[in-house]
Amino acid sequence: MDYFETSVVINKDTLKELKRYRRRTRDKVIFALASLSSCYVVIRGIITQNATTTIAGIALILLAILVRLRDEVTDKRSWRQIKESSGTTELEIEQVASFLDDGIRAHNPQTNGTVNFRYDIITEFAETKNLYFFRTKAHQFILANKAHLIEEQKNEEFLHFIKSKCENVRWRTQK
Repeated sequence: MDYFETSVVINKDTLKELKRYRRRTRDKVIFALASLSSCYVVIRGIITQNATTTIAGIALILLAILVRLRDEVTDKRSWRQIKESSGTTELEIEQVASFLDDGIRAHNPQTNGTVNFRYDIITEFAETKNLYFFRTKAHQFILANKAHLIEEQKNEEFLHFIKSKCENVRWRTQK
């Protein structure tokens, strides 16, 4: 039995809205700490006039930037592969999410592919202006369109349902 079902088109606008949630918080913190540590090493090298320390700090900063760029290139490559496999020229992928008693069923009508996710593998929930975002332990994501839950009561019922099913989830809301 489907308790809730929503459909969302994943496109550039959707990805822009989800940008702050697509990267795990842990990865963002590690990147920030690595950047700050590298800056500290550079400043310390300049103050002590130690060229080796300064060069090492600059190399660490460049390494952090390269890791971030690699993530961006990987995203672009993944989307290009998705476009090729779905036979479309535009980045528009439809996802139908059905929220069932035992998990979430994500279906792509373009490829006729379906993936089932148990609620216990959901690790993160985020709410944006137009979407609900779910991340799994394997870093996959599922989207639910808030417009399909237009009535305030239905939105509240959906959130209550999700909270009852996803017990060990990190909840994030847009500020």
